[in-house]
Amino acid sequence: MIHEAVEYIRKSLAQAKNPSILVSFGKDSLVLLTLARQVLPNIPIFYFGDKLSKFAESIIIENDLQVYSYAPADRYLVPNGDGYSLIDEYSFGQTRVPLISDLKPSEKCELEKLSTVRTPLFNWNSDLTLWGYRAEDSHPLMKATFPQRVEVGATMMDAPLYNWSEQDIFNAIEELRIPYEPEVNEVEVCSQCLEEINDSIDREASLAAFQAKYQFSH
Repeated sequence: MIHEAVEYIRKSLAQAKNPSILVSFGKDSLVLLTLARQVLPNIPIFYFGDKLSKFAESIIIENDLQVYSYAPADRYLVPNGDGYSLIDEYSFGQTRVPLISDLKPSEKCELEKLSTVRTPLFNWNSDLTLWGYRAEDSHPLMKATFPQRVEVGATMMDAPLYNWSEQDIFNAIEELRIPYEPEVNEVEVCSQCLEEINDSIDREASLAAFQAKYQFSH
C-alpha cells in the first residue's frame, strides 16, 4: 500500500502549482508526511493548534522541518452527548473548517490556558492541500464523511490515505520506522468550569446551530 500511496501523491502533486500539507503529528498525518516528503521534500507544512507537543517539536527538530501555523478564526463549545466538544474554526479564505476536541472531566483545567488570539481571515494560497483523513474517521458531531477529494474554499483537500485501515497505518509506521506517540485530542476541564458551561449554554440550540452550519454530504 505504501508504493500505491506514494504514486497517488506523486500524481496529485503533479497537478498542483502550490501544494501544501496539513499535519497534526498524529499517526495518520505522520505517515502521510513521510510519504509526501519522498515526493516533495520541501512541501510546506501547516499545523493547527495552540501549542505543539514536545513529541511534535522533536519531530520538527530531528527532520529540520519548517512548520507554519495560525490561530483559529473562532472557538466555542458544542454539546456532545452528555458532555461537550470544543470547536476550533480555521479560516481557509472565506471558508471555515471545524476541528473538534472533546472535553474531558479532570482535576486539572486547560480551558483558561487556551489562547484568545484569533485569525478571522487567512488567505490560504495552496491550490492543493494533502491531509491524513481516512474514510474510517468519524465523530458523533459530524454525521457525514468527507470524500477523498473535496474543495474547501480555493484549495482542493486530498486524502491519499483515504482507504487505509487503522492496521494499515500501524503497519506503515513499523515498516517506515516512523516515531509515534498516541495523539491526545481532548481538553481537560475541571468540575467548576463544567458547571459554569452547563449554566451558560442552551444545549439544544447550540447543537442545532452547529449541525446546520456544517452539513457535509457523502
